[in-house]
Amino acid sequence: MATWTKMPAFRFRPRAGALLACLGLALPLPALSFSFLSDFGAPAQAAAAEAARWAAPGGGPVEIPVAVEADLIQRLIPVDLTAAERTRLREAVVDAFRAWESPALRFEVTLDGFDVGSTSPDPLRLFAVETAEFPFPGVTGVAIPVSVFDPARTLTNGMGLPGDRITEAEIYFDIDRFALFAQSFDFGIEAAAAAIQRFFMHEIGHAIGLGHPNSFEFNTNYDTDFDPLNPIVIDPADPFAGLLVSGQRNDQSIMSNRPCGPNVDDVCVALLFTQLTNDDAGGRDVLYPFAVAEPGGLALAAVLCFLARRRR
Repeated sequence: MATWTKMPAFRFRPRAGALLACLGLALPLPALSFSFLSDFGAPAQAAAAEAARWAAPGGGPVEIPVAVEADLIQRLIPVDLTAAERTRLREAVVDAFRAWESPALRFEVTLDGFDVGSTSPDPLRLFAVETAEFPFPGVTGVAIPVSVFDPARTLTNGMGLPGDRITEAEIYFDIDRFALFAQSFDFGIEAAAAAIQRFFMHEIGHAIGLGHPNSFEFNTNYDTDFDPLNPIVIDPADPFAGLLVSGQRNDQSIMSNRPCGPNVDDVCVALLFTQLTNDDAGGRDVLYPFAVAEPGGLALAAVLCFLARRRR
């Protein structure tokens, strides 16, 4: 789940959306489509241009400082774990950010970045809160980005494009509902780490500007064709070219809020898949296109992207 606001962030210390409703799929699927969080029903290319995103002054790659509340995993997963298991789950939080990275988008993650009950000056912050303090009943997690209109906004490929710029975001996790997640530990620590990573990846996707591609009511789906077998290929120099509205939706993408079907209490192997699907990556690359500074730059960008993914 995600909520969009242009008002100053309010800190109610909640936690992330319906756990099973926010996780993805088990096996990589072909690209289908993606959705923007700030979706106002405009034609595809106009919607892509208007969509809110993080942007660095003067353009270029975006690096977002991230602060994670102290003992976040211990508070969310209050079960008996060894020190090595606890470390593995903390690594899964960092891995969730790494999964979204590209040559145009980076995160600087600090675990235990601020004490419980306080906050951090870092623009992206993660909290855990009690259910009684969480204003979204039945939801395990939520991301709340805040944006301002920036007439000097410059995209990561160097293109000047006035529009909404995300200035900060907070991600909240419901402690009591998240505790139900500990049941997955029966399948081993690696399965638990994968599910945690996938869950966090969904909320991070909202924090960078993506919506639910499967939500017919609130979001429009975008693609570059109507063939669900084709990947979404984005030209970094012209990232909005060829975009169109598509009715082919991927219910099992990372950004889907129903990866296990309509019953959010179902558990499925989709929760263990921790790579971006083609449509997740396509949405990211529309929002954060690679810089192309000279002829041949497109091929270079492709090489950099390949190397970045190999690094993971």
